[in-house]
Amino acid sequence: MTGKYRAYPEYKPSEVEWLDAIPIHWQIQPLKLMTSSKVKDGPHETPKFIDEGIPFLSVDGIQNNKLVFEGCRYISTEDHKRFSLKCLPCKGDILLGKAASVGKVAYADEDIEFNVWSPLAVISPKSFSLGKYLYYSFQSASLQTQCEIYSNSNTQKNLGMGVIDNLVFSVAPNEEAINIANFLDHETAKIDILIEKQQQLIQLLK
Repeated sequence: MTGKYRAYPEYKPSEVEWLDAIPIHWQIQPLKLMTSSKVKDGPHETPKFIDEGIPFLSVDGIQNNKLVFEGCRYISTEDHKRFSLKCLPCKGDILLGKAASVGKVAYADEDIEFNVWSPLAVISPKSFSLGKYLYYSFQSASLQTQCEIYSNSNTQKNLGMGVIDNLVFSVAPNEEAINIANFLDHETAKIDILIEKQQQLIQLLK
């Protein structure tokens, strides 16, 4: 590496086919060791949608690695309570596309009451700090490759719940993982600002 980004002093083989060498003090772990419960998904039935109510997201509710509530579907409070018995997404959870748009990922960083449809998997990390690290890891080539390889396809791609639990991550020690996630938060925020300024300029030019 060049500039301010320096390589680690020592690496070891990851022993994972689609992953190169990793820093010697990192570990390879399946997702299920880093979550507080097994991965969950929403109802497989089609609820009755209403004009106002509880936001109800499917895989199209993830845009540019963010949850988008604008223009979403809504369900009744009664349906929300019933669906929540199976799956209730909370702040700090990771949402992963497991049907059709397999591999789309977002992080629930707002305390908003909502629910999800079956094409979305809900992943509950053991801690908030680990959640952000996993969220960024899901965007890596390694994890996107796993999502692609392990998805089966009939009429559309689908990633099984048990498969998601066993997706393999390269994991930094906790403090280092927090620093990595904070750094990526900072860099992503700068990119978002640049994009917003470019969009404002485009509108101005129009």
